[in-house]
Amino acid sequence: MKRKWFLLITMILLLVLAACGGGGDTPAETEPEAEEPATTETVAEEPEEEMEEEMEEEEPAEEAMGEGSIAVLLPDSASSARWEADDRRFLSEAFEAAGVEYSIVNAEGDASTQQTQAEQAITNGAKVILMVNLDSGSGAAIIAAARDAGVAVIDYDRLTIEGPGADYYVSFDN
Repeated sequence: MKRKWFLLITMILLLVLAACGGGGDTPAETEPEAEEPATTETVAEEPEEEMEEEMEEEEPAEEAMGEGSIAVLLPDSASSARWEADDRRFLSEAFEAAGVEYSIVNAEGDASTQQTQAEQAITNGAKVILMVNLDSGSGAAIIAAARDAGVAVIDYDRLTIEGPGADYYVSFDN
């Protein structure tokens, strides 16, 4: 089961890194065109191929399914359209490919709503919460509640600097 969660978290990290890559941008004039595709192929394809091979080798047992889920807490739709347009779609695809139960909710800018969503996820048996906090204070309260329940927390895009801190932090370099 630990290997399954490790693979899931690895897939999420790869998904986030792939989504944040500048695939549609034109390369700078100083970069040789021949080098970019080789670098992209080497970095992007090897881990995905290895992960797919590992997942094929180790299919989850039927009883392993349903032993928890992952909850994604999105912050709002106002600060960025990507939360709903991209993140929800790509995360859903990754979770479905991994065969993991999940829920994705959006607090629409309300910290108390996000707290309630986190509490509901914990009550429903989430083993991992992937959170984009609205602010560091409310994020710290969610992390503390999750820790008390033995739920791992991944800060996604916004680091929670107050309180105990998340178990993991995933972001990108602007």
